[in-house]
Amino acid sequence: MGYALWEALQWILAPRCGRLIRRTVREHFSQIGAGRWLDVGCGPRSLIAQTLPGTVVGIDCSTEILHETQRDNVTCITATATALPFTAESFDGVVSFGMLHHVSEQDAETALTEMRRVTRPGGVVLLFDSVSPVSSARRPLAALLRKLDHGCYVRDEATLRRLLNHHGFDIGRRITYSWTGLEGCWAVLVNSGRENVERHIDDQNIMR
Repeated sequence: MGYALWEALQWILAPRCGRLIRRTVREHFSQIGAGRWLDVGCGPRSLIAQTLPGTVVGIDCSTEILHETQRDNVTCITATATALPFTAESFDGVVSFGMLHHVSEQDAETALTEMRRVTRPGGVVLLFDSVSPVSSARRPLAALLRKLDHGCYVRDEATLRRLLNHHGFDIGRRITYSWTGLEGCWAVLVNSGRENVERHIDDQNIMR
């Protein structure tokens, strides 16, 4: 999908979403100042590159999409969220908007661990992801859009909360972010340090 088509669909289906993301990003990161930021699953336009001062690195698994992202002076790297090609504690903040519902439960677990691993102590991981409608009858358009979504793993709210709670995220209330009835949840994690990350990885290995 070209950038022009992507932007048009965003404007039609979720016109307020970009503004909402920018405002929330400023609330969590503006006090850091010019930092080093990672946008996981950045897509064709990294919203943090338009919002925060500093250096922005965007990763996506699609090389075609990243050609569009270059327009924002973002350093673009083709990579997956399950194997971030960065050393530990490389970034002041990590963001991911609408990426988790594109990956399976196991890959989501790994991706969340990776995002925390590359965030410096005291840094912040900020996520937003979609949730499926509670009732298709009450939100038929949202239910249809979720079925048409390229992401195959749109979770219900309880499942998304369990996933994020397992990784220590503070999860906000469910919000509606579009006239179509599309809904999602914000989640934020302040990284407590490498020791905590290593302990979590050990816990995951034990669970397997």
